[in-house]
Amino acid sequence: MLPCGTHCLYTDGSFVKANKNDPGTAGYGVCVVAGGDGLADGDAQAVCEMCGPLHVGLDAVEKLSNNTAELRGVIEALRFARAHGSPAVVKYDSQYAAMITTNVWRAKKNKKLAAVAREEWKRTRAALKGKMWLS
Repeated sequence: MLPCGTHCLYTDGSFVKANKNDPGTAGYGVCVVAGGDGLADGDAQAVCEMCGPLHVGLDAVEKLSNNTAELRGVIEALRFARAHGSPAVVKYDSQYAAMITTNVWRAKKNKKLAAVAREEWKRTRAALKGKMWLS
């Protein structure tokens, strides 16, 4: 059971490429809910939704891919959690993004973005005094 007032932040990323000559497009999404228990969010309400595109060369994005989009979603969720100061659980759907963010895995690609994700994780855990989880 999560502490009262915990936000659940659902993250996702996506990459689409029409053909081999297409550079593709990538984007992230985050949905923040409050009022659930962290397991079943039937009683929860969405309090914020965020999404946006990724662009090579901006915000440490070196290449468009599903992995970079997933990392960006986790980064934006962590920034939201830190800015709002309440306990938070980030519910990811990318094991890659979670393991890179928590420094369990070392990035072979996307190293700049991975470094941003790791820094955001450390800063957010410190700001929330450890009341920050991944699930």
